[in-house]
Amino acid sequence: MLTIMIKNIAALFVVLLATGTGLTLYLPQFQPGSDGADKHLGYLINQDSLKKPLLMSATLLNPLEQGTADFGLRLGLFSQLAQAVDQGQKYALAQTPDIIKVSDQQRYWYLLILGPYPNQAQANFQSRQLEEKHGISTTLIRWPFSDNKKGDGKAGEAKTPTAP
Repeated sequence: MLTIMIKNIAALFVVLLATGTGLTLYLPQFQPGSDGADKHLGYLINQDSLKKPLLMSATLLNPLEQGTADFGLRLGLFSQLAQAVDQGQKYALAQTPDIIKVSDQQRYWYLLILGPYPNQAQANFQSRQLEEKHGISTTLIRWPFSDNKKGDGKAGEAKTPTAP
């Protein structure tokens, strides 16, 4: 009985090994210089927020802070990072959107946002431009970072979140 079981396990191992080897033959061959550097990334992922998500409340507009807060435009709210990345790739915008991870205490979300804008009027103007030129509907939010400077264009650059 034990020998039959060992033979079955060995046969299964051989089948899995052969299947895996066969599947690797169908993978595309690596092309030197095809590291994706020539591709334009349509988004920046905030690495800090992936490790320690911001509270969703960090993006909510507070009427008392509107004179001092920077503004952003939310292009989308997604339950999975891959969805936010896909949407970020679809937009061909002059400004690169950021993807940040937020929590509403019950679950995690990924926001695709543009900004920062120094005042609400400028954010609203940009929102109208996006609607007219690209058909993109946006939501006005508070820019969730303490520094209002954008990164140097490197994907995955970290920004410092504000305290919730």
